[in-house]
Amino acid sequence: SFPTRRSSDLFYTDYDVQIMLAPPGAFTYTGGTILIETELRVPSGSFLTLQGVTCKFAEGAGVVIEVGASLTLDGATLTSLDCPLMWKGIEVWGNSAASQYTPLAQGVLEIKNNSLIENARDAIRVWDAPNGWGTMGGIVRARNSTFKNNQRCVEFMTFHNPGNAHNLSYFINCDFIIDMAPLNDPFVTLFGGITMWDVDRVNITANTFINSVPGPVGSGRGTGIRAYDADFVVKSSCTVPVVPCPSGSLDRNEFIGLTQAIEASSASGWVVVSIIDANFENHFRDVFLKTIDYAKITGNEFHNNSGGGIYGLYVFGCTGYTVEHNDF
Repeated sequence: SFPTRRSSDLFYTDYDVQIMLAPPGAFTYTGGTILIETELRVPSGSFLTLQGVTCKFAEGAGVVIEVGASLTLDGATLTSLDCPLMWKGIEVWGNSAASQYTPLAQGVLEIKNNSLIENARDAIRVWDAPNGWGTMGGIVRARNSTFKNNQRCVEFMTFHNPGNAHNLSYFINCDFIIDMAPLNDPFVTLFGGITMWDVDRVNITANTFINSVPGPVGSGRGTGIRAYDADFVVKSSCTVPVVPCPSGSLDRNEFIGLTQAIEASSASGWVVVSIIDANFENHFRDVFLKTIDYAKITGNEFHNNSGGGIYGLYVFGCTGYTVEHNDF
């Protein structure tokens, strides 16, 4: 169970534990540093908030959020121990047969208020990776937070709500940052930001995907978004309450210094891909779409000024697409 802190303590204490099990019901743990050797588990019926807490994980240690449980990171930091290693990351378990719109039918991860997840192999996996099929459908709500120097930040696996209702996961005003090479484990291959397979309408709004490591733009710098048979929307927000939003008030998604900003493909073509009002800068390749029909690529700025970029936008085997008001 969770370590307790006496109300008379003047300073938060560091705890070193092997397995931490969140208590049932709603529980908020505030401040301090926790060293986790194996696992932090949030079981069904637990609703845990880590507020201003730093969790340091041993190599291979991680977090599990079970179906019917939630973890809220509120100004929290999840990182590796202070030596060259990478921790496992967070698994958000789901029920592939249930709807995300049904209360307590899925695991839920909420990230907010400048929380930081760094030095993980897979910062977030939206399934029970060891047990596989049937465990997809977890919900991730991330806003105003940072993913830094992870091998991969987020992995979505196949899941559909009944009636193909939109996925409830979103990423708003988050930073996906690579600023060191190699990563904490020099033997891992950098994937990058968000990967999606066969999911519906994950919302990606006003984020930054950046690799700021000095060096030529080419292979090995990661991909911002990679999707297969997945619906997703990359869009801006507006900083003023005006419709339509003035161009100077758009808060855009930014993709900077990657090998590939966005790569999306489909076996059937029948997926929804919208890339609207984004900024692409200094990539080897910006946007590649393969066999995706009726994609919408509008209002984007492509500034591939490294001298090594191959293309801004490449559509292969696609039809019915809308490409308008972009600046190349």
